Amino acid sequence: MNGKQLSYAKMEACFKEAKARTDSPDKWCKNAAYNGEAACTIGAMIHGYRIALNLSIGGIDESFENGCLNEVFRKANDVPNDLLVQVWNDAPQRTFSEIVQAFDKCIAYCQVHREKIPFNIHTEIAKYFQLPEQK
Repeated sequence: MNGKQLSYAKMEACFKEAKARTDSPDKWCKNAAYNGEAACTIGAMIHGYRIALNLSIGGIDESFENGCLNEVFRKANDVPNDLLVQVWNDAPQRTFSEIVQAFDKCIAYCQVHREKIPFNIHTEIAKYFQLPEQK
């Protein structure tokens, strides 16, 4: 399948920016992408994507961005495919230290996979649903 690709190096930069966006407990929130100066996991990832790739608010495809980054977040943190990252973030028991650890795991995951071919969300979706890859 032909689709947009985002290298693991670029995703690593996105996750580093996301971690920086939520670098203290008062900069992390639940139940909203943003709440004043605070951001949830998804809000921080969107922010990280824009900063790392130097994009304006209107200059990104958020469905693509969230698909790639969410997929890596799930894999790095063993979050089930049927659980949205924002639901994981908003769980009552979720703590700030778990958010920091989750972003650290994402960064490490990207570093390990850095030499692999760029991440292609369409290929990953095909694998998940066990669909044949189209050329």
